[in-house]
Amino acid sequence: MHTMDVLTRGDIMEEITDDSMRSGNIGAAYKAWLLAVIFFVITIATLFVNVYAAGVFAYLTGFYYSERLLNQAWGVEWFKGKSLTYTV
Repeated sequence: MHTMDVLTRGDIMEEITDDSMRSGNIGAAYKAWLLAVIFFVITIATLFVNVYAAGVFAYLTGFYYSERLLNQAWGVEWFKGKSLTYTV
């Protein structure tokens, strides 16, 4: 029976820095924050050209910012007190 899982620091860092958007890890939080900033800049730039295109980019800004909030709330804070050896 598998009752204990021993992880190294490398295993934990690999798990924490996963950048898939729904993983809830620090890598995903930084990726979502970067995408939100990029789409915000594009929103400001296209606001003077076409307001409808700016609306699309504003939606994407809000979407990725909310992904950052979800990833930080459910992923990063959970890893603060995680030990290197824990039972499964």
